[in-house]
Amino acid sequence: MEPGDGELVVPSVLQPCIEIPGGINTVAVTSAGVSMQGSFQDGIGRQQVGVSVGATTTATAKLGAGLWHISGQLWVFFKGTDNGGNVLTLQLVDPAANANNLWAAFAFGTMAIGYSVEEIYNLMSDGFFFQLVTPATIAGDVLGLSFNYRARKLS
Repeated sequence: MEPGDGELVVPSVLQPCIEIPGGINTVAVTSAGVSMQGSFQDGIGRQQVGVSVGATTTATAKLGAGLWHISGQLWVFFKGTDNGGNVLTLQLVDPAANANNLWAAFAFGTMAIGYSVEEIYNLMSDGFFFQLVTPATIAGDVLGLSFNYRARKLS
């Protein structure tokens, strides 16, 4: 044993931290092209039964510049054909329309997934948003994808 082993040293100055987001004033998001400037709650979903040609995107409200805490749930259900090209994604899209996958899954056979989202973003400009991207489906396929979230503006 050495002197100091097993001791807990607590600094004389503690710096507590607490997150106090802006209050949620609405669940009605703004019209297309206008960025939200305060906290809100939103949800998007996409259902496909049978034939749907090509990838389909469904977008959320746009976020204004600032520090955002995003929390929510992503739900997926798929029953259908085994096709390696069936990729379901949740993406963050910037104002220049560049998209980055935050979550992705290959749809095979029968599957149901629930996924929690907890992220903090410091957005430097207005116009960022999330989108769901679903693949083409064929007769007999059933697909459901939804993203329900709270966007809390921190600054």
